Amino acid sequence: MPTGHVSDRAIGYSDGAREQIRAMMPSMIRSIMLLKFTPEATEAQIEAFASALAAVPFERRRNFEFHRDARLTDDAMDAVVIAEFDDDEAYRAWLDDPGHDKVRNEFLAPIRAQRERILIRF
Repeated sequence: MPTGHVSDRAIGYSDGAREQIRAMMPSMIRSIMLLKFTPEATEAQIEAFASALAAVPFERRRNFEFHRDARLTDDAMDAVVIAEFDDDEAYRAWLDDPGHDKVRNEFLAPIRAQRERILIRF
């Protein structure tokens, strides 16, 4: 078995029961977005972005976190945005939300140098 892989048998499931259970239950979506800011980005601009994003009203977003890097290495990204959504549909609705779009265009676009994202079902 490859390192980091957990089989159904290892956790007490057999014959794919784990997948069958997951198929019956809607999965939440966790979005983890890593950001690198432009060298010209100011602390005020970064804080304005984080505050504006947190303030967007969206009923199907269950959790929101914004964290800055601890600056222990030179090769790290600058910040992370972690958000959790009810399901796939909620995440897709968030992408099209006018408030989210406004924050993305007005607050993030001017200071974003790089963005990496992963979406996780849980």
